[in-house]
Amino acid sequence: MTKPLDGIRVLDFTSVVSGPVCTQVLAALGADVIKVEPLAGDPLRSTRSPLIETISGLYMQVNRGKRSIALDLRDAEVLAACLKLAEQSDVIVENFRPGVMDRLGLGYEAIRALRGDIIYASINGFGESGPWAGMRAYDSMIQALGGFMYKQGENGTPRLIQCAVADKITGRAAAEGVLSALFARERGQGGRRISVAMLDAYINFMLQDTMAGHSFLDHEAPASQIDAHLSFQTNDGWISFLFLGIGEYHAFFDACGRPDLAADPRYETRDTLLTNFAAWRDEVSVLLAGISTEAIMRECRRLQLPVAPVLTFDEMVSFEQVEHNRTFSEVDMGGSVGRLRLLNPPWRFSEGSPDLEAVPARLGEDTAAVLGSAGLDEQAIAALIARRAAAAC
Repeated sequence: MTKPLDGIRVLDFTSVVSGPVCTQVLAALGADVIKVEPLAGDPLRSTRSPLIETISGLYMQVNRGKRSIALDLRDAEVLAACLKLAEQSDVIVENFRPGVMDRLGLGYEAIRALRGDIIYASINGFGESGPWAGMRAYDSMIQALGGFMYKQGENGTPRLIQCAVADKITGRAAAEGVLSALFARERGQGGRRISVAMLDAYINFMLQDTMAGHSFLDHEAPASQIDAHLSFQTNDGWISFLFLGIGEYHAFFDACGRPDLAADPRYETRDTLLTNFAAWRDEVSVLLAGISTEAIMRECRRLQLPVAPVLTFDEMVSFEQVEHNRTFSEVDMGGSVGRLRLLNPPWRFSEGSPDLEAVPARLGEDTAAVLGSAGLDEQAIAALIARRAAAAC
């Protein structure tokens, strides 16, 4: 199957999460992604448990389908090889702090001098200038600065989202930038540099709906807003829903076995329901405490209400729609690693889906082949490995 990015080569100088998420998208769409790792490997290989053969599960999820080369970028011969690889590439992606790639001799201007139509994407924490530009950035820092933690928490206590949400959003945003730049280049607009700050990407994604009460600068934001995203406990689990119209609220009373409550003056219209929202929430909590999740879901399906059960991880993996969509795939890495459960790309193309069988490369698995494509012969590659300027497996 021909993939959208077949024939596109990406030289990937990223590590940890944000950058690898970006290049994972490009690899899934068919790009030949060459991941340039330090001799010890991307730190993510060994910094998140569980570790199997010193490789973390998170590394596996965001680095499948890429080739791996292990190099010491401070070595002059390695730098020359990287510049040759850059000349052969369509896209460069890096997520060092601002200025590091320039100091290594691999900055945008150096690469553009070799290939004028290069697309060069830089991911950073806070931007390339400004008071925080030189600081290291981690997901928890971006969440702390992003204005959402108090919204996420309760009773005035801020709360982190329990995943690397800022990293992943930033990686996706960078991939969007790269794809749009590739499209522009196809239209004859040449190459360009893209800069994506984690802080900007996170705020842009997370606050679009939260900004609703803060959009009109000449009008005071409401002191508080009703949270319509609701979860309720049944007698054996939880359900969650979002209702938009008063008809759905009334139909939900029917699903709970109390259609008469739709005529209660407190809940008769949307305005009266919102005024008495706390009473409505307490009423529903009591009703659902006596109903099983299966029973309420059956009634909600009958009434076509937008309600879903809250699933555990294991329940989600075996959920009928997840299985139908092939959201996951299993591949066999062999050896002591054994079988892997990996996330499939979310796109489903009419001409077929991206390769679902790609597995993560071992550290330095492709060093010799890639350096060979940069013009180094076997003797030169062996010499680099011998003096620890490169590593291969």
